[in-house]
Amino acid sequence: MVTVGTGSIAIDPQDIPNESIRFPADPTNR
Repeated sequence: MVTVGTGSIAIDPQDIPNESIRFPADPTNR
């Protein structure tokens, strides 16, 4: 359930409180 590059739309924000950890390839999310 981890999609890097798509955004927080494909994954559930409730299950993943830290988007910065799930999106290491996205410098803008950090």
